[in-house]
This record gives sequence, C-alpha cells and structure tokens, in this order.
Amino acid sequence: MVYHLTGMKQIFLIFILAFSIGNVSGQYYKHWYKDKLEAGSKLLKWDQQFTMELLKSGEYMVKVYYPPTKQITTLGTFLDKNLMIKNGLYQENWDDGTIVNRGIYKNNLREGLWILNTDESGEFKNDQKTGEWKFSDPDTGITKFENYEEGKLHGKQITLDSLGNIILEKIYEHGRFISSTGEKQIDEMPRFPGCDETIMSGPELIKCSREKLSHYMYTNLRYPRTALENNIQGKAVVQFTVDENGNLTDIKMLNGISQEITQEVIRLVKNMPRWKPGTRNGKPAKVVYTMPVQFNM
Repeated sequence: MVYHLTGMKQIFLIFILAFSIGNVSGQYYKHWYKDKLEAGSKLLKWDQQFTMELLKSGEYMVKVYYPPTKQITTLGTFLDKNLMIKNGLYQENWDDGTIVNRGIYKNNLREGLWILNTDESGEFKNDQKTGEWKFSDPDTGITKFENYEEGKLHGKQITLDSLGNIILEKIYEHGRFISSTGEKQIDEMPRFPGCDETIMSGPELIKCSREKLSHYMYTNLRYPRTALENNIQGKAVVQFTVDENGNLTDIKMLNGISQEITQEVIRLVKNMPRWKPGTRNGKPAKVVYTMPVQFNM
C-alpha cells in the first residue's frame, strides 16, 4: 500500500516561484533544455530548474526539471502569462519518468480522462469525478472500482483481491452510504516512534506520530549549500518500505529536485529510528510509505 501525501496545488507553487525568479542564471541555462522544448515555441524564461515557453497556440507552458537527468517532473499549460488560468495538458512525473498525475484542464477545471497518484484513473466533468474510476494497489494487488455522479459516490463500489475475488461491495446514493457486503482487509499504516500508545489511540496517535516525524525531519535537515547558491527549492518526495520489524528498506527518491537534495533526504531516512510497523489483518506487514520533504529558502 502506498501512502500518498502529494498534492497538485503545492506543485503549482513551483510554477509561480519559477515565474518570479526570472533569468537569474543568465545565458548558461538558456540552451540547457532546448531538446525538451515544444516545436515552434519561444523560450521566455529559464533557470536551472524550469523553462517557460510561449506556444504557437498562444498559450504558455512551464516545465520543471530534475536537473541531473533533465527529466520533466512537472508540466503545466496556461492561458495567461501570469500562470493563473490552467488550460491544456498538465502532468507530473517522478524522477524515473513514472506518470503521477496527467490530464487536461479547461479554464482551471479538470476535464476528461485523468491519471491520479500513479494508480487511479477515471474521468472528470467540470472538475468533478464522473462515471467509473479504477484504483489499483501494486503492493497488495487490491483493485477498486468506484462510481461517481457529480463528484459524489453513487451506485455500486467493488473491491477485489489479487485473484479477482470480490471482498467488499458497497452501495452509495449521491454520496450517502446505503449498505455493504463482504469483509474488508484492514491495514494500519506504519508510524514514526515516540508516542505513548498506552494513553493514545486512533486519530491522536496518528497525529502525534506525524508531529514526531516532522520534528525529526526539520530539526535534522541540512539545506545543501549548492542548492542554496543556485536557488534550488521545491518538494522532494522519497519512498521507502517499512518491514515487519519496523526497519526502513528499499529507499527510493521519486522526486529529488537536485542531486544534493536527493543525497540529503536519503541521509535523513537512513538515520531514522526503527518505526512501529504497519499491520494487515492484525499481523505486522511490509508497507510502502511515500513522504514529501519541502525545501524552501
């Protein structure tokens, strides 16, 4: 199971930041990403992390990159030069090219087929989910089919196990739960240590664990000097597995921003204490955990 904490609204802050920076890097990076530009477009602004183009259609396209490989990590199309009206293709990728979010905006509203959080897909109408949406969990093999009407759950919602057997079936009417049959697998997410489980439970315990994790990250984080000197900032995303004993393994940077920031985030994760493991069906289980780390000047 992947614990998603990313959000598209935060990514758009990078666009506004990039637009305000201007060409502080001079001519050096002007041709750095020339092979990533759209055919016939005019390059307006650039830096080590981004490019801004005027397309032949008259729209503006901003791309944010992972500099070591020149992988485009965020792409947005806008009607206006101030980047306030999203209109056209929008896409987010991890550093390895995996699509995280992809779809079309029309005047700031999501329309048509979208991919969300790498493993969810379906259609939007006027920025509201509509029709059948599919969610696949690559870690557990569980697949969900949900039906929506005007952004609300409506009709039959089905959960299948890795063999295709129905393990849970729910009925909704315009967002209101009606009934359910079957038995759902119950997962408990792994938690950062340091909270007293004898006096806390449920939401209090989860909140405490998140606060402990945030405190650890931002009291131990060292902003890389090279990133500071080059005005590199944004949201890094790291993924790791918490095993049955609470050990952190398979550490992988999904969005590293820069090589120096990637190294710093991996250092922080490797130095973490052992976690409280997650559970599946009441037993400790391996759980994939995805975590953002914000780097701001």
